[in-house]
Amino acid sequence: MLLRFIIFLFIFSSSIVGSIRPFVSVELDSGMFVKPYTNRSVAGVTLISHDLINMASWSVNRNVLYLNRKAGFYMRAFLTGLIMNHTYFSFYSLPYQEFGHGSRGRAFGVEPDYYLLGSEGDVTHTYYAFFGDVFSSVMGSKGLSTATKKPDTWFAHSSVDTSDFDLIWYAGGVNNQVYFSQIIDDRFYERNITSVYDVIGFFNAKMAISNLDSVTLNEIRSMYSDKGISLSNSELKRYNGYAVLSSLTFWAFVDGWARYLVSGIDHIQYNEWYNFRLPDVSMYLTSHGPSYRVQSGYRFSVDTHMPIAVEYVFAGESQYELTLGVSKKWSWPLKSYSEIRLGDGVGLTQAIDIVLPSFSKVGVGFDYYNFNNLYGERHILSLKDGGTNINFWLAYSYRK
Repeated sequence: MLLRFIIFLFIFSSSIVGSIRPFVSVELDSGMFVKPYTNRSVAGVTLISHDLINMASWSVNRNVLYLNRKAGFYMRAFLTGLIMNHTYFSFYSLPYQEFGHGSRGRAFGVEPDYYLLGSEGDVTHTYYAFFGDVFSSVMGSKGLSTATKKPDTWFAHSSVDTSDFDLIWYAGGVNNQVYFSQIIDDRFYERNITSVYDVIGFFNAKMAISNLDSVTLNEIRSMYSDKGISLSNSELKRYNGYAVLSSLTFWAFVDGWARYLVSGIDHIQYNEWYNFRLPDVSMYLTSHGPSYRVQSGYRFSVDTHMPIAVEYVFAGESQYELTLGVSKKWSWPLKSYSEIRLGDGVGLTQAIDIVLPSFSKVGVGFDYYNFNNLYGERHILSLKDGGTNINFWLAYSYRK
């Protein structure tokens, strides 16, 4: 309620001038086609859907605005109401949320099945089939993913502690949503400008815990209680609200959408403070307890910046994780990104991109996951051979 009131105040308090259509990013990654699919690559599929819907919404509003300026304002006001009440059409968020459950199941050796509530028991065994079912279903359908063990699947290594499987499974959906908001924020920072329509995916994903249905929230809270972590549903939602309100990207989006509503200006500029990235806070649900991940960084030049993030469990078993990265544009056409994650274990990411003409590039890289890390718990692909796993990937991306 507090967040909606603040958004309402900002909507009627700002105004400036400008215009830019939404970017449409297409990233094709080997992790999209080779099982087990990665959270990062499936997020790319979700982002493509997000961008295409944003482009369609933007085009409709622009055409209405050309016909009648007042009608354009009313359409933007109507869209604002949908966003504030979480009823904006975003079919792509449901499959990615359910993939969060399924990917954690696969990591433990449990084969996920997906089906839609009200679909008379129709079951799909792959994420993409489920995505198609959601797309072709009635807007507003609720989704559900289940896990069944099958004889031909692999299982977690005996050295891996599987006692928290249920908690990690249930939290996987929310954590994927929050991760998606983090991707939108990172893209905004990297480009230095974004469409106001990114607000839609960002808000819905950022407030994923607050938007959880009571059944799922009660299950998570009950599992935390079994671990001696006493949290009420309202406390979990309030902590999620604190993360949203303390994120500077949230305020940039609110301010940008307010200008869009009043004047039709359809872009937002990223603001840094003396080359420091303004902090963004994400709330995750881990097996140790709920955590806050604070993302910032420093830009040394147009070609070099260093992202920095700290994640810590603020209720439950103490756990900290430091993420340090370096993004560097070398002599054309090379660009690289290196990242190290230091927690109870070490995780690594290395990517090298070759920049091509017309806003496209090809890249190769690897991710080294450690299940003992907070990041690794959410993203590791397989625990079949123990608590560490490495994934190599090849990607092509294009931005229109």
